[in-house]
Amino acid sequence: MIGIGAAAVGAAIGAPRLRLSEPAPPAAKPEPHDERASRVAPATEEVRALFGSLGEGSAISSHWRIESLHAVRSGAIPVVMSTIYGGRFAVEIFRDDPSGPPPIARAGGLALKLVNRGDGGSRTDELRGLGVMALGRALEARLADGAPVPSGLQTFAERMARDPHGAFDVPV
Repeated sequence: MIGIGAAAVGAAIGAPRLRLSEPAPPAAKPEPHDERASRVAPATEEVRALFGSLGEGSAISSHWRIESLHAVRSGAIPVVMSTIYGGRFAVEIFRDDPSGPPPIARAGGLALKLVNRGDGGSRTDELRGLGVMALGRALEARLADGAPVPSGLQTFAERMARDPHGAFDVPV
């Protein structure tokens, strides 16, 4: 009887009730995703020939590291880099187009652009921008040593003309 009385008092004063069939919270809706973003393939021999000893895990200066290299995709080479502070970011390497929007870095006939969904109207994260420049200097040295440029590279303008609404994210 004491147990029944305690339950009745608890219910009367508003004690929390245990619901055995509580519905699960709604699942989070996934972010919109462009299927092309996940279509990066491992680096081909052509890409590896350009980078030479600058493969996955290679340090670029004392502040950045190459995390992954990928095959040419949609006219560019996707590269994932990281900072010594743990931030990861993506770079795309195109053929240079002197009449197009300026890239963050140039290396011979290549243009290196930071993948940040920007339109050039906002400031670039300085540490990432410096990392792109360091990668450009490293590639400039490789090209000076005779490294070949992979086939299939386009200028940024050529890619935009072919697919003006494309979203070419690089998974970092």
